[in-house]
Amino acid sequence: MAGKKFLPLALLAILAAGPATAQVSRYSPEKPKWGESLTIVYDPAAPGATLKPGEDIYAYVGFWSPDSASSRWLKLEGREGTFAGEVPIPRGAGFVQVFFMTLDGWDAKAGINAMIFRPDGIPAEGAWQRRMIAVIDDSAYLEAFQNERTLYPDNVSVFKEKWWLEQMFKRERVKDIVKTDLESLAGETRKESDRLLFARAYGRFLLDDEAGSREAIGRLVRMYPESHLTASALIDYEYHVFTKHIAGQGPAEVKRLVLDLFERNPESTTLRDVYQRMILKEEAVTLGHLKAYIESWTREEPENPTPYFLLSSLGPQKGLDLPEASAAVRRALELLLSGKSKLYGDIAGKSIPGNTVLYYETAAGIFAGMGDLPSALAAVKAAQTLGKDSTAASSLREAEIWRRCGFLNKAEQALREARRRGAESAEAELRTLYKQRRGTAEGFEAWLDEARTAAPAGGNAPSSPAKKPAPDFEVQTLDGRKMRLSELRGKVVVLNFWFIGCGPCRAEIPALNKLVEEFESRDVVFIGFALDPADRLPSFLKDIPFRYQIVPDASALAKSFEVVLFPTHILIDKDGRIEFFLTGGSADRDKDLRLMIEQLLKRG
Repeated sequence: MAGKKFLPLALLAILAAGPATAQVSRYSPEKPKWGESLTIVYDPAAPGATLKPGEDIYAYVGFWSPDSASSRWLKLEGREGTFAGEVPIPRGAGFVQVFFMTLDGWDAKAGINAMIFRPDGIPAEGAWQRRMIAVIDDSAYLEAFQNERTLYPDNVSVFKEKWWLEQMFKRERVKDIVKTDLESLAGETRKESDRLLFARAYGRFLLDDEAGSREAIGRLVRMYPESHLTASALIDYEYHVFTKHIAGQGPAEVKRLVLDLFERNPESTTLRDVYQRMILKEEAVTLGHLKAYIESWTREEPENPTPYFLLSSLGPQKGLDLPEASAAVRRALELLLSGKSKLYGDIAGKSIPGNTVLYYETAAGIFAGMGDLPSALAAVKAAQTLGKDSTAASSLREAEIWRRCGFLNKAEQALREARRRGAESAEAELRTLYKQRRGTAEGFEAWLDEARTAAPAGGNAPSSPAKKPAPDFEVQTLDGRKMRLSELRGKVVVLNFWFIGCGPCRAEIPALNKLVEEFESRDVVFIGFALDPADRLPSFLKDIPFRYQIVPDASALAKSFEVVLFPTHILIDKDGRIEFFLTGGSADRDKDLRLMIEQLLKRG
């Protein structure tokens, strides 16, 4: 059985892999051409292979061209000790990427990147373009760029890959480069194609010209509403707006454009990811439109948990009845926990732990709304048990359930846990509950202060991962300072794992800088573990100052702390134990962290 879906350029860029491990994976023919079948082979007995012969092994195959991106998965067949399968090469494809996985693992080093050729043996349009970012090489990307431009001078979308790489390798000069390139494009005589508008939209944002980028996007939407490049430009715009904290009429205008597209064609496959990222939560999206969107998706991908979850999480506020929402979230959980999301883009399964928490928390709210309190409590406990970064929301939900059941002591404990995890509303709810149980609010502050360090009575505290000692480390910061975790006992240590190319990482930096300033004179140490090498960080930090103490080349440390998503914050208490684990970035991340830090500082 195989599944097929369309992917935005941005996602395929994230999935770019390095060269395949020798002998673990291979493909034929050596120069795949349109109309041929690509044979894919994975050898679990080869040195370095991580997938085992007793498992079902899948291949996730992505085809890409300047005008389209598609993917499919297939379950590989056992053949003489290896696993193999065939997939037809579509006409027009320029590049293929293959990833090998099981439903609970993947081989990160066995990926395949291959240029595709026309029947006459010449690299297809987009082959050199995709090669630029599939195997990143600061000495070869410009040659690949020139090869693409020589073969296909009308393919001006290749400038995006060029500019993306030059942000990495020539950050200090990138604006001058982009400006020169845009001027050269403006001087060429050509139809105002979607490729030209796409390049212009991306380039203008790199020049901090949001209005110019938006104007190009508006023309894309009006002239090429179903273009793959229109979808990519909209996602790029949304990404830049988020990372650069842009608000006002510009983003609102683009959102209106997307809403208009959605109202006219909610079933658009090309714009599916755009809709999900930009407008599904808007009040203007009716239940009828949402259902049309979901039904189209589930017809195409019946085993993808995401559309079922979107229906369950967004539907009730738009009028969906709770039994239907309950059925949808149960189906979403069934598919998520069986690993099916890996077949639809989450190759490494990195999103599964966080989504498990989110899905169960959503299920708890639906079950509680239906009056099924036992199921709601079970869902809350599952969220808390299965997720090392379970949110304050699950503790707030647990408190609500216990209060409705009449167990006020347990509700109180759950609210204390929610407050410990940074829920601003928890203290007011604790005060209300304190007054309800005691008939007065007198003594609340003293009781709350005692409760911070008191062991929960009766062992009924909300379930959470047992605290464990943080792995010790000895590192040198970018400015030459040596740091060892074991020497920071008695202080609260805040770790942030990030990298330059991570938009959410950049988006939260201004708020994090405020935290450093706020706790400057207190026993708190802020360390930023960057995955990037030391030579790439100074130019970035010149543009975007980051007041954490920055440690470069931190991939090994991320692995030792079991960090797989970025950004991730880990808070370590004064005794060197991991207390909090938060994934994801936002412009107001400081609100989540502030109360947690205060809680840790007040402990003995």
